[in-house]
Amino acid sequence: MNINLFLKQLFLFFALGVLSVNTVSATHLIGGEVSHEYIGNHKYIVQVKIYRDCSGIPLQNNYTTVNVRELNNTSNFFAQTLTKIGFSDITGVCSSESTICSGNVNGTFGIEEHIYKDTVIVPFDEDIGVGGVIFDWGTCCYPNTLTTIIPSTMNNIFASSIAYYNNNIYSNYAPIFENKPINYACAGETINYGNGAVDQDRDSLVFSLQDCIEWLSAGTSIQYNYLDYYPIFSGTQPFTSQNPITIDPNTGMISFMPVVAQNGPLCVMIEEYRNGMKISEKIRSVLLNIQNCSNANPTVSGFNGTASATGVTGTTTMTNLNIGQQVCFDIQGYDDIGQNVTLN
Repeated sequence: MNINLFLKQLFLFFALGVLSVNTVSATHLIGGEVSHEYIGNHKYIVQVKIYRDCSGIPLQNNYTTVNVRELNNTSNFFAQTLTKIGFSDITGVCSSESTICSGNVNGTFGIEEHIYKDTVIVPFDEDIGVGGVIFDWGTCCYPNTLTTIIPSTMNNIFASSIAYYNNNIYSNYAPIFENKPINYACAGETINYGNGAVDQDRDSLVFSLQDCIEWLSAGTSIQYNYLDYYPIFSGTQPFTSQNPITIDPNTGMISFMPVVAQNGPLCVMIEEYRNGMKISEKIRSVLLNIQNCSNANPTVSGFNGTASATGVTGTTTMTNLNIGQQVCFDIQGYDDIGQNVTLN
């Protein structure tokens, strides 16, 4: 399968609570995310999504585990098991293509999303001075073949979701990433990747790129331990790009043009505000592989524009839409070597 067609489309648990890392081997995992919803009476619905590379070993467990911690005293925590409720193939291939996940032994790509979910009772959520609650998940490990991260004995994959009790705000449905993560991209091609997060409470969301966390240490406050980047890389500049990597703080759109083949983690934070008060944040971590590709991606026009050998036209942003308003626009695609281009 052509990679460009694809682009179209813990607990290694320490008794002292120093780490939160799942024991399952992660040579087949590429990332994860955590989300939470407060439903009252000390109860939260907590969900973990784990992303698996189907070229590795199967993800056999029907459960995973999160740590539940006090925000202002992370050494006060307990482990909570979440039950798997399903999984699906999220590889962005064309409908005519099959993936490794679907049994194509000759396939190149295959990414699964495994979802774990349960109701968690947090007994300390209304205690004085708690400040909030952290739901964190982690597993060992990213492969030691990463080109942006210095190899270590750990290189853990980590994700978290935090509820802040600012101004005694408890009722909240924390934001979720609506778009699936990408795992492959082409060197020399412009990447515009929208994280597509939504918030059911219509709170304000702020997006940013962050240094990827390796684990959370127990203590009287949040103490993150970060992955060790090679000197030219960081969470905000995780790959070699023709221009500095940017993320739109309002939409989460990440834009850059990688110039060489590399692989490393990409970590995106969403901060949620209500009436100017921060009430939650979450981090999604995903391994991204930049590869040398055999042909160029097709071009796509802006709204109501054209795409041809001479370039593209049309606007690329749309703002101030009302809820329930019908919006119609045309988008064209063009491939310079005559391959069929399908938009969906």
